[in-house]
Amino acid sequence: MVLRPSLYAVSTSVGSGKTRAAIEYIASPEVSTQNFIYVAPTIRLVNQTADNLRKRLDAAYGSAARNLHLIHSESRHNDDLPTSAETLAVINEAIGNIGKIVIVTTKTFLTILPEIAKKHQWRVIMDEAFAPVEFLNFYLGNKVMEGLSYFKEAFTVDRDDNNRILPAEGKAGRVREIASGNIKRSGQRYKGLQPFAAAVANPAVRCELVLTSKVKAILDSDGDDTQGYPALAVDNQAESVMLIASYVTPEHFQGFDEAIFMSALFEHTMLYHLWTRVFGIRFMSHPRFSKGRLRDIHREQGKYVAIGHLLHPDDRSSKYNLSRNIFTGAPDEREPGQRVIDKMVSISSQYFEGVPYLLQVNNGYDYEEGSSLLPPNGVRIPTLSHGLNEFQDCNHVAALAITNPIPQEAEWIMARTGLSFEETQMAYRIHTTYQAVGRSSIRKATPSDDMKVFLASGYQEAWMLHQRFVGSQWLGQVGDMPSLRQLSAEGREGGLIMDLASLILEHLGSLPADTDSISSRALKAKLAPECKGRTWSSAAALAGQNCWEWTKAGQSFIRRDQCDPSSGEVALAA
Repeated sequence: MVLRPSLYAVSTSVGSGKTRAAIEYIASPEVSTQNFIYVAPTIRLVNQTADNLRKRLDAAYGSAARNLHLIHSESRHNDDLPTSAETLAVINEAIGNIGKIVIVTTKTFLTILPEIAKKHQWRVIMDEAFAPVEFLNFYLGNKVMEGLSYFKEAFTVDRDDNNRILPAEGKAGRVREIASGNIKRSGQRYKGLQPFAAAVANPAVRCELVLTSKVKAILDSDGDDTQGYPALAVDNQAESVMLIASYVTPEHFQGFDEAIFMSALFEHTMLYHLWTRVFGIRFMSHPRFSKGRLRDIHREQGKYVAIGHLLHPDDRSSKYNLSRNIFTGAPDEREPGQRVIDKMVSISSQYFEGVPYLLQVNNGYDYEEGSSLLPPNGVRIPTLSHGLNEFQDCNHVAALAITNPIPQEAEWIMARTGLSFEETQMAYRIHTTYQAVGRSSIRKATPSDDMKVFLASGYQEAWMLHQRFVGSQWLGQVGDMPSLRQLSAEGREGGLIMDLASLILEHLGSLPADTDSISSRALKAKLAPECKGRTWSSAAALAGQNCWEWTKAGQSFIRRDQCDPSSGEVALAA
C-alpha cells in the first residue's frame, strides 16, 4: 500500500539549531492558538526542551503564557493513570485550537498514536528521527516444537505477507489482554508473550518474522518433529530463537495538520529509508526550517576539527571486537583491563591527557559515572545522546559506542529496503557516533574556533565523520592498537602448535623402551605430513620443553637418560 500523508523533513548537520528553531516556531505569534505535540527520544531531552520553551513563552507572552504539559514517568500529575493514558487524555480533551502544547517522549507518543482522536487539531514535531525498527527475540527453548506451539496459542505467521505476525484466528482479544499486562485476565501462562503482544496489538506497528534458514525449517516442520529438521526431536538441542522485526508504519501519521520530522542527516536514517522505500512516502521541506534559519556546522566547524580512529584499519568496530582480549584476541573477555574497549579508553585518556573529553561507550562495560574504570578526564555521555546541550563545554570526544545490527537483523533490513551493507551501517552510526560528536562545543550558539579532536572506534566511523566535516584534519589511527585479525590468526596458530605438541608427547610416550631417539622429520612424516615447517618446529620445541622423559636436541628427540648431564651434550650410541 502506498501512502501519501503530508509529512515534512528537516535534515541538517548535528548542532545546527533544529530544536531552537522548533521552539521559535511554536512560540511565534502567528501560531499562538495552534496545538502542538513535541516529541523527543529521552526524558532528559524533553525536560531540556520544556525548560527552554517555557523561558521563550514567558518572554513572548508573560503571565499569559500558553498551556504547556510536560508528561513522562518522572513528571506525571495523576499517579492513578499510566503515562500513556494521562498523555492521551490531555490530548483528546482539547476542543479546537486553543494553543495547547504537549511534550512527551517518543515511546509514549508511538504507544498512543493510533488512539489520538482529532489529529487535524494538532501539529506534531518529532525531534530526532526515531529508530523505526525494534528486533525482539522469542526463545523457543530446547524443545522447539513446544515453544512454537506456545507462540501459536496467541499468534500466527502469514507466510504470504512478508511473514507478518498477527493474532491467531479468534485470539485477537487474548492478544490485547496479554499486551495490557493484565495477567489476572490473560493468565500467568502468557506473561512471556507480553512484549510481543504489545507490538502486535499496536495498530501503528507491523511485526514480521525474520525468516532465517533455521526458522524456516522449524515452521516447515510444524506438526512433524523429524521432517525437514530432524534435530527438532532431540530434547537437549541447543536453544533456538525466532527474531521478530517490529517497525512503525507511516499510516497513523496521516491526518495531523502537520507532522515534522527533524533529524541530523535525516536522509541517511533508517526511518527515512524504510518509509520511502517500503511505503513510498515523500517528505517535503517546511518553510519555517529553511537553510537560512539553520547553521551548517559541517562547513562552519570543519577547519577546527581533527578526526582519527582507535582500532587497527584491519578491524571493523563491533561489540564482538570491543569485547575481545587485547593480548590474545580471544572473544568475550570479561576481566576489566583485559578487553579491547579498555585499551581504547586508555589510549583516549592518554591522548587527551589533562584535558576533559566526552566518552561514549556501551552500557555493560562498567564505565558509568563513579566507576573506578572511568578516567579522571573522561566525561561519560549516554549511548543515545541526541540533542543534549549540557556537554558543550568539552571540545573533544571519544565516540566508542557500537549499535551495529547483528547479521540476521542487517539481512532483514537489506532485503526489506534494498539498502547496501554500508548504507545499513551508516543508518545505525547516525544514532551513536555522529550524535556523540554533536554534543561537543561545535553546538555552541556562539561558534567556537577552539581545535576539536574526535576519536571514533573504527576507520569506517571516523572516515564518515571526516567526509562530513568539510576541511577537517585526518589523523588516521591514533595509538598502538594491534590488528585483532592478526591476533586471531596467531591465536589459531598457537592453538594448533599446542595440539601438535600434545600429539608429539603422546607418540613419544608410546615408543618402546629400547628406542632412545627419533628424528623430528620422521615424526612429522608420521603425525602431520601437511603441517607447515615453522609451525611444526614450534610444536616440536614446545614438546621437548615439557616432557620429563624426552628432550629436543638438534633435529631429533632423545631420551633424557641418554644425555651427558655434565656437558649438556647428547651421548649418542655408537
